[in-house]
Amino acid sequence: NAPVAMFRIDRNRLVHDVNRAFVDMVGYSLADLNGVMAYSLIHPDDAPNVRKRTMWVWDGRVERVENEYRMCCKSGEEIWVTSSGRLTPDENGELNHLIVQIQDVTDRKKAEEHRAIAEKERQAYIKIQEGIIDDLTKAGLVKDKERLSYKLSNEELVVNGAKQSADLHQKLKSKYMKEMGDKKFELMYNYRNGNGHIKTGVIHSTEE
Repeated sequence: NAPVAMFRIDRNRLVHDVNRAFVDMVGYSLADLNGVMAYSLIHPDDAPNVRKRTMWVWDGRVERVENEYRMCCKSGEEIWVTSSGRLTPDENGELNHLIVQIQDVTDRKKAEEHRAIAEKERQAYIKIQEGIIDDLTKAGLVKDKERLSYKLSNEELVVNGAKQSADLHQKLKSKYMKEMGDKKFELMYNYRNGNGHIKTGVIHSTEE
């Protein structure tokens, strides 16, 4: 396991006793970090909430506080971290030091974001799919949804293996085909492509 990034914060919110793991994480030197204001390392949009939650420890309302936020590295990169902080006695036995442990969770956050985007795209396609099937039903082309197949592309509309009229193609194309950069794509539902594979979803040309 990677070494745990750690440092100490005093009651003036200044950073002390930074370890090498934290130096490596954010890219600043020990000289840069020791004595810096703790919240200056946190993304400005996240700092107020971290400050508020950390006050719970300083005020004695909780023994430990955990936060998740973005931290600004020397390179300009933003990383996601989780932190855990608890008060520890100083040499006089006073609870004047907050010991903070930091873990980089950027990879996990990116994976969560990718899953959220994928789910959003999936839900958007389901809505489009339902709309297309509804329009095909109104056009009298759907007798049995279980046996339905279609392909809607910029070039044509094919339903159950039969190419449809230019008017219906243009209607559905204008209603459902969205610009997706420069990539060619097709909307398919139980459609057997040229490779013999049955496809459903938004199919890019590279997936054929």
